[in-house]
Amino acid sequence: MARLMRCDLHIHTTASDGSKQTHELIADATTAGLDVIAITDHDTLDGLSDINHSLPLKIINGIELSIDVPGNEVHILGLGIDPRSPAWTADGLIGKLKSARINRISEICSQLTKLGYPLVAAEVFCRVPANTAIGRRHIAEALLEKQLIPTIAYAFEKLIGITGPAYVKRYKLTIEQAVAVILQAGGTPIMAHPALCFDNGVVNMAIEAGVRGLEVYYPRHSKAQTEYYLSLCKKHNLVCSGGSDCHGKPDRFPNRVGTFYCQLPHKILEWL
Repeated sequence: MARLMRCDLHIHTTASDGSKQTHELIADATTAGLDVIAITDHDTLDGLSDINHSLPLKIINGIELSIDVPGNEVHILGLGIDPRSPAWTADGLIGKLKSARINRISEICSQLTKLGYPLVAAEVFCRVPANTAIGRRHIAEALLEKQLIPTIAYAFEKLIGITGPAYVKRYKLTIEQAVAVILQAGGTPIMAHPALCFDNGVVNMAIEAGVRGLEVYYPRHSKAQTEYYLSLCKKHNLVCSGGSDCHGKPDRFPNRVGTFYCQLPHKILEWL
């Protein structure tokens, strides 16, 4: 029987809201004895530059696209993509996604200030490297640094989460659009952490929209949820994927690459 590979197909770098650069994560994954990892930053390809694909560790080019589903948080991973594909620049796609994130920071800061949490966008922007796909996590960290909130979780639960008073919508793709651009870029569209959308109807909608796999193995999935999504993959002949969603943050498990991984057959490399 062929050896199963130790895989983590969902990792974030400083190109979005992770705490480490790509080369540091590759070193961590190698030390941890992983066989395959995927770099999957939010709405950006910047974390994929200068990856040495000749290393013994297999590194898959990826992206995590935010999806427009009203009242829900849905993400689609693109695994095995070509970051140089013209699909990413058609109609200025990546530029639109980055601009939408930047504009939302200013709007959220304005809302927070009105709510008694004085924060200006410049205080958020100065905390992150240039060209980072900036997001709400960076706002939460700025609020915590200014001692305006007790924890990062408080920011999302009380202020900037999807039901919070300072939440601001931004431009996102539909599931169909995300699937299309990932396929055009030579990748495989995978629904990330399906249980976190708290609606299996949305999961079925994603399957109908053309996703080719589900992130079955995920640190916040229960055993029952893992088994359910595994059964969906078998039923619909989907790729069974898994990843840690590691951001390298001390308040979020796992806080280090290699702490959580899944064991997948070598054929996963052909499917992606």
